[in-house]
Amino acid sequence: MGNSSAQLGVWSEGRWQQVLRAAVDNPEAALRSLALPREGLEGTAACFSRPEPEPWLAAVKAVFGQRPPVLGQDFLAPIHTHYRDPRQLGADRAANVLAAVNAGEAPCIILDAGTCLTADS
Repeated sequence: MGNSSAQLGVWSEGRWQQVLRAAVDNPEAALRSLALPREGLEGTAACFSRPEPEPWLAAVKAVFGQRPPVLGQDFLAPIHTHYRDPRQLGADRAANVLAAVNAGEAPCIILDAGTCLTADS
């Protein structure tokens, strides 16, 4: 979840099957608009760059019956960084690195076009 919108997606069969960008003001409506089956859900995960994740966490629990683990809050990204203060990397960028490594795409360059353009390798 970013500053002005949330990106929600469904990962299945090794690729993103459904992706939605939604306004951050109505989390439950955004999740329900994905029209996902409620059975057979293997898991949920979340990454927030906003300081107030609780409305989204409550919406995920209401819609899918489970609270997602939150990167940086419930678990840390097991990556090495050259930042003096690793917290400067940001959870969204750490999630990008984790996704690339997990997909077998490392080494790589990751471009993130959010509020600003960042590049990580």
